[in-house]
Amino acid sequence: MTDTMYLAKNGDNVEIGTKDLQLLLQQKLGEQVMVLKSTTSSLLPSGENFACSIFEVLVVLKKNTNAPQEQLYLIAKMFPKEDFIKNIFDFSLFFKKEIFFYQRLLPAFQQLEIDFGTKASEIFDLAPKVFGTRYSANSNVKVVDDSTLILMENLKRSGYYTLDKIEGLDLNHSRMAIRTLARFHALGIACKHYRPEFFETEVLAHSKIVPYQNLKNAKNMFDVMFNKLCEDPRIAVHREALGIVLGQKMKSMYFEYVANDPWLSLVHLDAWTNNILYRKDEEGNLHDIKMIDFQNYTYNSPLRDLPYFLCTSTRRDVFAGKLDELLDLYYETFIEVLKKMRCNVEPFNRSSFDKQLNIDCSIEFFHSILAIKFFYAEIDVNTYNSNQLESVIIHSKLTPSGYDKWYDIVTTYIKRGWIQDFL
Repeated sequence: MTDTMYLAKNGDNVEIGTKDLQLLLQQKLGEQVMVLKSTTSSLLPSGENFACSIFEVLVVLKKNTNAPQEQLYLIAKMFPKEDFIKNIFDFSLFFKKEIFFYQRLLPAFQQLEIDFGTKASEIFDLAPKVFGTRYSANSNVKVVDDSTLILMENLKRSGYYTLDKIEGLDLNHSRMAIRTLARFHALGIACKHYRPEFFETEVLAHSKIVPYQNLKNAKNMFDVMFNKLCEDPRIAVHREALGIVLGQKMKSMYFEYVANDPWLSLVHLDAWTNNILYRKDEEGNLHDIKMIDFQNYTYNSPLRDLPYFLCTSTRRDVFAGKLDELLDLYYETFIEVLKKMRCNVEPFNRSSFDKQLNIDCSIEFFHSILAIKFFYAEIDVNTYNSNQLESVIIHSKLTPSGYDKWYDIVTTYIKRGWIQDFL
């Protein structure tokens, strides 16, 4: 069944039609492109997407009057429809950041690699191709509003896939993701070093964290997660440690902490299973990786991506037995990229890395625990709507497999000394 793409514009539903798509596609395909027709459907079921409206779009077009018809499989990312979701964040800032990432930031990374001798076939092609963006349906408006739209390639139609969010990533997929994060983080540092004016005037302006519109409610989630964790007697024995990592001090630190040099770069902040796509070659070997949802990257310690990814996205056997290997791989790749970009690696010695990682692991504990609550929620996709987010997702009882995941995280944190009182 085909859905229609609508903007929730000023309280009204406004359809996105062929004219809109044609104007967007002209940015990538040229002014002669003609959209003949399009069909759309919701990409994700209710309960799989808690933020923006995302549609799968099939466009039938001609590059010019004399060209043959072509089909183009796309993804349209738009403002959320529901007021409940809009009231959590300022989504205009999310879209402004993400459009800047695709249009300016990633190309800057790629040009830096070219400048330092990276082969064209090996350039950091991290994200999906973008075919068009707009801040507003009104071409005279230069400020993002609720008619903003990003039109990008449908990676799954090109053979990319995600892994199951409950099972998690095996070791090979985890290794590829870790190497990709290390490269992304290192290129952020190189960009800061070699393009200081661009970084200071543009990158930092677009890298500010999008705050919660109701910070008090967000901080209350620490107490909710503490109580939920302690419902499991295996975890409740660590109540004192949980009181540190989810306590009053950490409530402020999670939202306010900014790392010091040298550990300042761009951090994705939502690098988990569903935001990482893979593709295999004809022999069945892992060949490529893409990341999506660059809507809330920020300028902070890049190592904050590590505990969140490892806790939420790796398979239980990988998390239990391969953490040291993956952390070593991250560090080695990070240093290797910095050396290739002729950056000074002395400030990034292993002792400094381990010290910063300990801080970031403590800070990201809440984020990881909360994410598991979302990922493992039992949702009836036929009845769920965003107004049920708190009752169905936040305050509901966690599944047994979710509690096992929480138990793994807590015991690993205890074992590694990642729960620390830094203030």
